[in-house]
Amino acid sequence: MYTLFMRYEDLTGQKFGAWTVIKRMPSSKSGATKWLCKCDCGTEKEVFATNLKRGLTNSCGCVASVQHSERAKTHGMTNTRIYRIWCGIKARCYNTDKDNYKWYGGLGIKMCDEWRSSFENFYKWAIANGYTEKLTLDRIDGKGNYEPLNCHWVTVKEQQNNRKDNVIITYKGETKTLSQWAETCGINRVTLWNRIFMNKWDIEKAFTEKVGKKTHNGMNKGTLKNADIKGGRKCMF
Repeated sequence: MYTLFMRYEDLTGQKFGAWTVIKRMPSSKSGATKWLCKCDCGTEKEVFATNLKRGLTNSCGCVASVQHSERAKTHGMTNTRIYRIWCGIKARCYNTDKDNYKWYGGLGIKMCDEWRSSFENFYKWAIANGYTEKLTLDRIDGKGNYEPLNCHWVTVKEQQNNRKDNVIITYKGETKTLSQWAETCGINRVTLWNRIFMNKWDIEKAFTEKVGKKTHNGMNKGTLKNADIKGGRKCMF
């Protein structure tokens, strides 16, 4: 018996408007493909692949969530990525209608008065501290506020590697996240996750076998040898 796997277009790392695709999520009940995406403002959300590719969604709506008086300011940057980031911080800290408010404002996380009162102040700090279009804002202390001494600019990959719910694998004395192992092995992390957790491959085989090579019965039912695997939700990398 052979297991049939449906092929799908890998959107990981691609950009759709303000969305950056992070990883594939379980399909909907109807079989529609979904992806975990990160908005320029920092908001993460599951988005249907068809909506991304057809341009039906371009962001989490962060800019629209800020009051009109803020959007109407004359700094001329209301359509820029960095302005969306600023709007997103304000929204998740103070807008109780936002889905992610409970993880930020609901937990007492705030935006410092200097930034909250002025986009220009936030912009000046961002430029002086290395902001580029390819970086995302990260809080050094995840329980701390959005303020100059607690924030820095990092890549999406660095931020994902800092997540508490990463799957951590220690193999032959070396410890890395699953995403880092995927990069080391030259294997897509979704493929690597499926090999280890879905198909129960031996860890060494999962790390070393070339992608596309057929195996008897499509999978190896052996145990995970020579590895110590830890992590929270295994679906989060």
